Amino acid sequence: MLPFKLNNIKLRNKLLILYIFCVFIPIIFTNIVFYQVTSNNIKKQKNA
Repeated sequence: MLPFKLNNIKLRNKLLILYIFCVFIPIIFTNIVFYQVTSNNIKKQKNA
């Protein structure tokens, strides 16, 4: 059994945790990847 159970957490906090893991973290991750790709393309264009 898990030592940490979600049964004792308020619904608001459960939804907040769900939002952070399903919405906020993927958006941050895709922004980081997009920034890296864009900055690499700009560096390549400057060097060419």
